Amino acid sequence: MSRSLKIRRGCIGLVKRALPIQGYPRQTDLAEGLGISSTTVSNFLNAKPVDQSNFLDLCERLGFEVSDVADFDDVEPAEEVPGADNPAPPADSSPANSLIDGETALQNLYVKRPPTETTCVKTLLQPGALVRIKASSRMGKTKLLNYVLQRLQRRGYQVALINFYMTESAHLTRLDAFLQWFCIRVGQELERPNRLEELWEPNYSTAKENCNRYFETHLLPEQGAPLVLCLDQVDHLLTHPQIEVIQEFLGLLRAWHESAKTKKRWAAMRLVLLQSTEVYLPLRVNESPFNVGQAIELSDFTWEQTRQLADAHQVPLCDAELRQIFDLVGGHPDLLTEAFTHLKAHGQDTLPQMVALAPTEAGLYRNHLRQHWMVLQENPELADTVAQVVKANHHPIRVASSHAYQLYSRGLVHLKGNAVVIRCQLYQRYFASHLDVL
Repeated sequence: MSRSLKIRRGCIGLVKRALPIQGYPRQTDLAEGLGISSTTVSNFLNAKPVDQSNFLDLCERLGFEVSDVADFDDVEPAEEVPGADNPAPPADSSPANSLIDGETALQNLYVKRPPTETTCVKTLLQPGALVRIKASSRMGKTKLLNYVLQRLQRRGYQVALINFYMTESAHLTRLDAFLQWFCIRVGQELERPNRLEELWEPNYSTAKENCNRYFETHLLPEQGAPLVLCLDQVDHLLTHPQIEVIQEFLGLLRAWHESAKTKKRWAAMRLVLLQSTEVYLPLRVNESPFNVGQAIELSDFTWEQTRQLADAHQVPLCDAELRQIFDLVGGHPDLLTEAFTHLKAHGQDTLPQMVALAPTEAGLYRNHLRQHWMVLQENPELADTVAQVVKANHHPIRVASSHAYQLYSRGLVHLKGNAVVIRCQLYQRYFASHLDVL
């Protein structure tokens, strides 16, 4: 009987919030994407035991490392389902080894993009470092971040990961409200108590001065392990109408980075910013965090990296079979992962049907494509731009810069200098039919 795993109860909220972030607005969408039952997904999200192999697949799809969310102190045998295939473990494998092997298997699904990982780690080992990771949607920014953070945590570094997707409009109406929310969230990540009432001076200090004081006296380590402060979904802030609040906050980040050069306390903090688009805010050169530090831009997987990903999923495809998938979705990491997960679950003989149905409402990518289509339906001008790009049939064309970066941030196009080109055959075929492009 295979063993089961479940997430820690304290991770339930975190894991559930990851669904829309990773492109799964409903639990059923995630279940369909992995070819498993909705009950299994529901059990996983509510800290109930699920089969170990399903646990690994769900963690990988939602961007979590097993060690970050699994409740290893409460592992129990998986419930046997009538008619299900629950093979017994080999006689010489102990439960502990089985869990270690499962975690190792998930780690092996990460395909390295050298020298990106080494560059990130080496940079963040430096006092006051700042790393900016930029890539379009679902390109693996979070997976890269998790890989890097694990290596830093092994060195004893503290980590606070703040996802701005979780902010609400009420947080962004005033600078003091936003910075108070920010301080509390960082404190929660570090498991520190809320000391705002004690440390926040509302009458005689500015919001930025209060935020500085809160970090210096409560959140930044006095000695020992440095703090890596990771800010994900920075783009979510950049579109908010209260632009003055965002400008002040970004200027504060830059000030912290500069303070690290002269103040030991601030040198203990490393900043990581994750973004999908270029930043077009009216920031002074010396007040922007986007023109300093180490820039990392992720590109599509190469052919060799695609082969590594297929091997990691234990899908033994010949070059001709792999070429069909690569020609369909290019080196798009997430779409490749979905294809290999599907083939592992349903067999390689389903490849021709999978490729043929891919750009249709009956295909593997229907939920992913439908989300893009809904955005275009709400934005006719952007839809017209996509029609132009599709009509160009993989030849780069010039479009409005605002549209170019909206499409790039959603992962629909590649940037070619001042021009754009449709990202892959999947999008070319799908939008050609939906936009009636001849």
